Amino acid sequence: MQTVIAHNGKVKVTLDGKVEVLVLFFSVDVPVRRETYVSIASSSKS
Repeated sequence: MQTVIAHNGKVKVTLDGKVEVLVLFFSVDVPVRRETYVSIASSSKS
């Protein structure tokens, strides 16, 4: 699932997911969450 939230010229992107890891013949589901802020303000060069 991906969530995008705009706030003060920046966008917060959240990625939620699961990673399945195989360790010594056992399968383990590891939840993964990553949040990133991306600036959407335009920078004009003269």
